[in-house]
Amino acid sequence: RARLTCDIDERWNGPPPRCEPIRCDSPPTVAHSTIKLEDANEDENLGKSTNRSLLVGSVVIYTCERGYRLNGHRQILCLPTGLYDHAAPTCT
Repeated sequence: RARLTCDIDERWNGPPPRCEPIRCDSPPTVAHSTIKLEDANEDENLGKSTNRSLLVGSVVIYTCERGYRLNGHRQILCLPTGLYDHAAPTCT
């Protein structure tokens, strides 16, 4: 944590802190599935995979291709820890 104090000359003793967004790694690619992203700003179909990191609060929704069954959690949530709340599912 940054700590600033006001010096005798009425100036801060250092630069102000910067806020950096917390992100999760790009969601895992799951064979025989498509990915949809839901976040605070928009919903987006990502297709088979994405190489971009996601902001905290983003939800990744997996859908298996026809003829495949989803095993595990359909949705994973990007947490403030920078990790997802569940492992990605599989499609078998």
